[in-house]
Amino acid sequence: MVCMNNSNQKELPLMGAKDITLKTTPMFQQYLMIKSEYEECLLFFRMGDFYELFFDDAVTAANELDIALTSRGQYDGNPVPMCGVPFHAYVPYLQKLTHKGYKVAICEQTENPEEAKKRGGYKAIVRREVIRVVTPGTLIDDILLQPKINNFLLSIISVNNDYGLSWIDISVGDLYTQSCTEDDLLAILATVRPKEVLLSAELILDNKKLITLLENHIGASISPLTKNISNIEKLKKLICMYFNVKSIDS
Repeated sequence: MVCMNNSNQKELPLMGAKDITLKTTPMFQQYLMIKSEYEECLLFFRMGDFYELFFDDAVTAANELDIALTSRGQYDGNPVPMCGVPFHAYVPYLQKLTHKGYKVAICEQTENPEEAKKRGGYKAIVRREVIRVVTPGTLIDDILLQPKINNFLLSIISVNNDYGLSWIDISVGDLYTQSCTEDDLLAILATVRPKEVLLSAELILDNKKLITLLENHIGASISPLTKNISNIEKLKKLICMYFNVKSIDS
């Protein structure tokens, strides 16, 4: 392995599936295919006794965790940045990253090398898949949580120039909802102090003031809502199912 200087690291974009097949080893083909599904996360990629990170993920993690940045193999003629943490002691590293607002996808080996050989011959690589995505607002492990401090995940929607808010501490099951005007929004956010905020794509694009408020004054990680989650009618049905009522007006 070759030590690398973070400041000189060239940004390496992900390739399409066709290019992956042509230009990388089978292991990197697998890594890049999985990474393409979790682009917003740092990918902890299990390799033996370590979770390894590659490319820009490695540069980011090495800086944030103060661990060595090395390289493994090449990509398009350039050394591939790599860093790693031991799988049996990864929790403190995960805690540090989530407390800094990062999302982490945990990718595990789902078979051992012997099973891989039986399945695909001696050149087969072990199957891997993401088994968990850890974000600042979805922590449930006591060791990842801060004692006596709620770990709220909060969502905001804009309706007729007002805001609808709901927030939950998944670790204890506390759920709250509230509507407010823009004038009251800052006070509510400052009181709740969410660790992560879910916003629709429209709010992210159109409300720069809100984004600045969340990032600079609240210190919350921002995550975009998917189309399914931001579907109002579907949300109404889910709420009715949760509270066992026929309508949200009940």
